[in-house]
Amino acid sequence: MSCKIYEFVVDPNDKVLVLREKIHEEIQFPINPHDSIIFYQGKRIFNDKTLSEQKVVDGSVLHLIISRGR
Repeated sequence: MSCKIYEFVVDPNDKVLVLREKIHEEIQFPINPHDSIIFYQGKRIFNDKTLSEQKVVDGSVLHLIISRGR
């Protein structure tokens, strides 16, 4: 298990999918949306909703969990 910290600038009106695209560009690791989950304050956040709809605010820390195969 590894842990890396990245910082991203996003608009609160962006959908989580936009954040996923930025993560993909930064880490250059193919992430299938079905193989990863993003959490904020212990709750899963969903691709089809905006960051603001899910109460993600400036300075928030989110956690990306990647499953490496099933």
